[in-house]
Amino acid sequence: MRNKPERATVARQVATGRALARVAFSGLLALFVLTGLVAALALHTGERRLTLASGVCVLVAGSLAAYALMALRRLSALEREAAEKARIDPVTGVFNLEHLKGVLRKEHAEALRTATTACVLYVDMVKLDAVNQEFGYTTGDIVLKAMAQRIASSAREGDIIGHVAGDEFLVIMPGCSAAQAEPITDAVRGSISSYHLDLGSRGTIDYLSCKVGLAVAPTDGNSPEAIIAAARGKMT
Repeated sequence: MRNKPERATVARQVATGRALARVAFSGLLALFVLTGLVAALALHTGERRLTLASGVCVLVAGSLAAYALMALRRLSALEREAAEKARIDPVTGVFNLEHLKGVLRKEHAEALRTATTACVLYVDMVKLDAVNQEFGYTTGDIVLKAMAQRIASSAREGDIIGHVAGDEFLVIMPGCSAAQAEPITDAVRGSISSYHLDLGSRGTIDYLSCKVGLAVAPTDGNSPEAIIAAARGKMT
């Protein structure tokens, strides 16, 4: 998840962008009013200097409008970026638990509405602690990210993969039955157990495995937390 200093930086940038856009639009409104008054006076008096002043006001108003538009576009881009990164776990690159709960809440409601099912796989890595102890947490994070990629490659297109905490992952499979999920469970187990990382003189990591639990929504719970707990409780 995005760290606090980074979130604070984005918040300041968004606040600055909004403030600048408000100033630009306020200035733009004032200039339009002033331009209208100068133009009306120029037409009434035929004074060329007033006509010139009116043209200058139009140019300044156009510049302010362009600046305001750029500020709003930058603001929108920052907000989209912040919203996207808020859903991603920074270590593994897959979705975080909060996003998973939101997805599961929607899939649970959809399963109830359409009388279908969605499956949830809870994946708990085995012996990843040994990697951290033997090779350090930097290597452990590299391996953890590789595990996320292997789980994702074992899932179906459109399935949602996320990092729950520590060495635990979740796979949400919309429109999936328990029977359809079984081959995916086997694929995840096989992909994890076949992982091999040669670290030269430091050693080799080829001993990982995982426990996997399968729960079905809405059968196994009435909330994301309940369904996740059910899947975790069925791990073997």
